[in-house]
Amino acid sequence: MTLDSTAQPVASLGARTKRALGWRFASVYAKFALQTAVTVVLARLLPVKDFGLMAQALVITNFASVISEVGMAPALVQKRDLTEKHIRTGFTISLLSGLLLALALWGAAPLFEHFYKTPGVTPILRALSWTFFFTSLSTVGGALLQRKLDFRSLFFMDTGSQLAYGVAGMALAWRGYGVWALVWGALLQAVVKAVMALILVRHSLRLELSRDESRELLRFGAGMSVTRLILQFARNADNLVVGRYLGAVAMGLYMRAYTLMTMPILEVAGAMNAVLFPAYSEIQHEHERLRRVYFQNLGVVTLRLFPVLMTMAALAPEIMRGVYGPKWIGAAPPLRILCFGGFFLCVHNLGDALARAKGALAARFWRHTIYGGGVFVLAWLGATWGGVARGMEGVALGVTAALCLQYLLMAQLANQLLQASWRDFFAAQAPGALLSAVNGAVAWLVAEALRGLGWPDLAILALAASLGAASGLGALLLFPRAWLPPMIASTRDKVRAMLTIGNMR
Repeated sequence: MTLDSTAQPVASLGARTKRALGWRFASVYAKFALQTAVTVVLARLLPVKDFGLMAQALVITNFASVISEVGMAPALVQKRDLTEKHIRTGFTISLLSGLLLALALWGAAPLFEHFYKTPGVTPILRALSWTFFFTSLSTVGGALLQRKLDFRSLFFMDTGSQLAYGVAGMALAWRGYGVWALVWGALLQAVVKAVMALILVRHSLRLELSRDESRELLRFGAGMSVTRLILQFARNADNLVVGRYLGAVAMGLYMRAYTLMTMPILEVAGAMNAVLFPAYSEIQHEHERLRRVYFQNLGVVTLRLFPVLMTMAALAPEIMRGVYGPKWIGAAPPLRILCFGGFFLCVHNLGDALARAKGALAARFWRHTIYGGGVFVLAWLGATWGGVARGMEGVALGVTAALCLQYLLMAQLANQLLQASWRDFFAAQAPGALLSAVNGAVAWLVAEALRGLGWPDLAILALAASLGAASGLGALLLFPRAWLPPMIASTRDKVRAMLTIGNMR
């Protein structure tokens, strides 16, 4: 979030948002490091099919979690005049919906196993259904922390629960528990997060269903939930197709590729999205300031993410085979394709935060509906392309095309809300696109040369990624200052000054 020192309230918001972003990035980086380390260990201990079984179950629980939350968290964040009655009512609604969804999923689990035609899905779903109850205990606490931009406390919640998952999952996988190492790890993660939320946020646990407060929260929350359900469908339609038509092993490979693509996006754009929604909500009526800040943040995100995604696309075989092991090489082709879809996804995330903050829920809803339908149809067409391997590539191509469509739809909405032009929109992303071309080209050329020499995968990955990053940084130092967002330009100028002093010495 860009600071604005023209007025004291503005500076106060800028300072709070800057601190929140710092803690949010710390949380995401810590989670990224933990998740990467744990996933690599688990990927070498467990067969691909175990990850596929878990992924099939998670597709269903991800859908159900949106229903169980009924939009209470964003409703509490967005509500301008929040009272104790709102908090008690929100907690009660969250708790009741979590319990009802847990019971419903327990009973419906065999139906989903029949859909997938994969034995073993039912007990996994029944175990995971209880995560809804534990998650409902942390919903209000997490929302109140986000509302106050207290991402320091959220850092401890996220990191502590992720650490619990990692320790439990690796220990159980080492002892031979198979897919249940992943299941029990997920359950423990939900329990730890709930306990920490109740400790860090001492809100009232008294159950109350006030009619007026329920109506106010559900009016916003229901709209958010319906849209989130559509978005969740869009994010998981490809997984439904892969799990249904290509099987558990293909599901494990495809999910690994998709998760890897989204990890850097969640690290940057996802972290900013979580902070910018409440921040944008606070300045939603300051049109010029909101417009300036949005495009500056768009420039920051693309400069950070586009080069990373391009490098991942260039080095996909080395990432999968060298880091996760030879059994995961089948995930390299879909990963390479999905990385190009990641360009569109990271930009869409920022537009989504803007639409929510401005209350453009109807416009956001129908765009996500078109996107969800596009993902399902294009993924289904891709899966029928021929065979499991080509089917995964076809699904990845379909998802990338759908992401491009959503990118354009959300860009049109953002331009409309900000009264901006397409030229403004694309100009903010141009430096990131140029930087990614330099980064990716160097990484790919180095990798191709080293592959011909028969170098090991990890050595190719380390050297090609390093030289690609160095070339990108070199190009960044040569960019005109006017191309860069203030935050990036300031840092770049300091580096150039240091290099100039070093050369003079």
